[in-house]
Amino acid sequence: MAEEKKNPLIGAFRSAPAKDQEPPGSKAAEPEKAVVLSKEKAKPAEKPVEKKAEKPAPAYAVKPGKAEEKPVAAPAEKRDEKKPEEKPSAAPAKPEDKKAAASAKAEEKKPAEDKGAEGMHESKKETEKKDQTDADGIPEDFRLNIVGEGTLGSVVMLPVEKIDDFEGHPFPVQDDKDMLDLVESIKKFGVLEPVTVIRSGKDPERYEMVAGHRRKHGCALAGVAQIPAIVRDMDRDSAIIYMVDSNLKRENISPMVKARAYTMKLEAMKRKAGRPTKAQAEAGYKPMRADEQLAQQTGESRATIQRLTRLTKLEPELQDMVEEKKLPVNSAADISYLKPQEQKALADAIKREDKVPTGAKAAELKKESQAGKLTAEKIEQTVAPSKREMFLPLKVTFTEEELRPYFPKKDTTIADAKRVVFEALDLRQRALNRQKAKAEQEKTAKKAASGKER
Repeated sequence: MAEEKKNPLIGAFRSAPAKDQEPPGSKAAEPEKAVVLSKEKAKPAEKPVEKKAEKPAPAYAVKPGKAEEKPVAAPAEKRDEKKPEEKPSAAPAKPEDKKAAASAKAEEKKPAEDKGAEGMHESKKETEKKDQTDADGIPEDFRLNIVGEGTLGSVVMLPVEKIDDFEGHPFPVQDDKDMLDLVESIKKFGVLEPVTVIRSGKDPERYEMVAGHRRKHGCALAGVAQIPAIVRDMDRDSAIIYMVDSNLKRENISPMVKARAYTMKLEAMKRKAGRPTKAQAEAGYKPMRADEQLAQQTGESRATIQRLTRLTKLEPELQDMVEEKKLPVNSAADISYLKPQEQKALADAIKREDKVPTGAKAAELKKESQAGKLTAEKIEQTVAPSKREMFLPLKVTFTEEELRPYFPKKDTTIADAKRVVFEALDLRQRALNRQKAKAEQEKTAKKAASGKER
């Protein structure tokens, strides 16, 4: 062993660096760079990172004779060749490589953080949007305000006794055949369509009917204690419009009922529309008249709407005549312009004579009243019988049942019956003349007796 140490060749081989342990910067270290580059290429979808040109390692990086302290790169290559599935990061990297990897990771994290922030922002928007919609995803603007339930189309069972009729409801509920059929249907199947109510302004524990007066009355007649209802939160004018529109679907509505309903809706529409603002007035904005809107909604002319609404200005006696179809609508509309006292006088004259004024006479009454020249005599003349009415043609017709008891013979002709009738009338006339002559004699005798006493 001592002789080997003295051998100069052995020292030369030991001092010379091994092939696998070449100092950095030499050609033998290039495979390590290839490994690093291969690791960078193996990273999926990374943004290109600008790398600074690697400077060759200085000569003093590894001291001569101490090559064993340098990290061995060759074994790493061998491990990569044997086990390609292992991560290449198992081999220690240079400080420059560590900085580059750290910068690359920072670039990778940056878009992820931005995406996360964006995701949080989007989730916040979705939360706000969800707050503005209901459980079914319906926007808040399109959701009906249902008191007590809070969901669209919610139906609750309410006691019938806690629901009052709508104040001023113009549509009467009658116990006719249709009502009897409705009562039988309620007894068998119940109320199939819920009614619409609002909270009572006088008592918060009570409700006011908006649509469903007939169903409520039918439940009362059928002995049903509860009725399905939708409680809506709406102002008074909106409730009036809803009530009128829902009841105008009925058939055979009388002119007087239409008059009251149209009047209520027109007043509500005017209050909701309000007056145009100053800016609208300066811009020349002219809103559509309420009666024009109502005419478009109902399909009737504006003139018809105006005539019907005038009927509410009539006195109750005249309104009853319109309801009974005794007084025409056009004549009643003209009569509505008369003063209350004049209308009462006309109603008394109509009842007394059992005759209504014609359309021309009603128009004359309107003009005379507006001019302040209408008198009681003129009112009486409008319903006084005409000459034709005073001298009606006299025509009498007898049926066979009426005449047969007086003419039992089957061979009696019409001429024979007429002759007998006129003979009877002649005898009657003679009897009336004798009675009249006798009455005059008695009157003359009384006058003579009174003259003698004087």
